[in-house]
Amino acid sequence: MRLGFFRNFNDGDALLLWGERQAFLELLEHLRQLASSKLRTLAVHQLGGVQSVGKTQLFMQTSDRQDEMMAEGVDQAMIVKLKCTAERYAEFADKIEALCSSAEPGHQYLDTHGSQPLEIIASMGEYPPEFGISK
Repeated sequence: MRLGFFRNFNDGDALLLWGERQAFLELLEHLRQLASSKLRTLAVHQLGGVQSVGKTQLFMQTSDRQDEMMAEGVDQAMIVKLKCTAERYAEFADKIEALCSSAEPGHQYLDTHGSQPLEIIASMGEYPPEFGISK
């Protein structure tokens, strides 16, 4: 799976996760652990098989309160910190599961239903692995 930050991607800034089914199945397992509070923090960019484009980092953390997203550029890297309730991570997991169960390419938006500095888009089979990599 690739992870990258893109400015002006479909009319706004976006954090894109793209790849094939197997990588999303691994992410699904971690999202289920966040939803069940078996896991409190996840550094998505450090998962096996995840390749960060442009030094993008994505941290997910559980929160007992409202959802919150922070995004900041540091030394040419975009760092996104997502704090969500277990219920929101369960919603994310359901969306990734729906994506994985389809035989067709597709995408899902992982929305916090609050103010977000960018969209998080999970895309399976829609972009080639080299998408977003400067040559």
